[in-house]
Amino acid sequence: MTDVKLIPAVCPRCGANLKFPDDLKRAHCMYCGTQVIVAEVGRKDRVECQLCKGSGRLSLCHACRGTGACSWSITANMRSGLSSTMVTAHCHSGSCSACGGSGNIFLTPCPACGGSGRCPECRGSGKCNVCHGLTMLPNPAGQIVCKTCGGDGFVDSGDIEIPSSDRCPTCGASWAPDGVYCPKCGQPKNCPRCGVAWKARARFCAHCGYRKGSRT
Repeated sequence: MTDVKLIPAVCPRCGANLKFPDDLKRAHCMYCGTQVIVAEVGRKDRVECQLCKGSGRLSLCHACRGTGACSWSITANMRSGLSSTMVTAHCHSGSCSACGGSGNIFLTPCPACGGSGRCPECRGSGKCNVCHGLTMLPNPAGQIVCKTCGGDGFVDSGDIEIPSSDRCPTCGASWAPDGVYCPKCGQPKNCPRCGVAWKARARFCAHCGYRKGSRT
């Protein structure tokens, strides 16, 4: 019988010292049930790919049909005195098409965007709120292999000991120019809602509470 080689691991939630077979990529803490990513022997610690959420597979976003653009549209009733007019609007690069981004139609607050001039769904970003403009979504049964992790579900963590404004705090990769998401692990650079810098490996924004994947 072949001996199973065990490697040490630490639960990220309860801090328990654990041991897992070296051929596992992920396991669960026997004390609190938290999922644990097991470091591979002889290699750098690895982190779950943030783009495919560890599944290694992707599918086209159903909300934007793979375009990455916001698909908001609405038909609103605009009243002026005793008369009313139907106004149709859609997201135009983050702006309300009905008022052209001004917030007003004939000196009256635009009923489609509430007078803000911005698309109320993407809040002016012009990007799909479901996939955040990435055009794809994590899906274990998806037909697209994640190019970030090569279908493995994990990426090397890199040097995350020293935070740097020009490097992703999760995997250590360099940010793409004007990039919103890390090109290697998919970690958001700033919160899509409030714009505050996203904390390393955080599941939600510490400033406004926005959670990854949320539509609000």
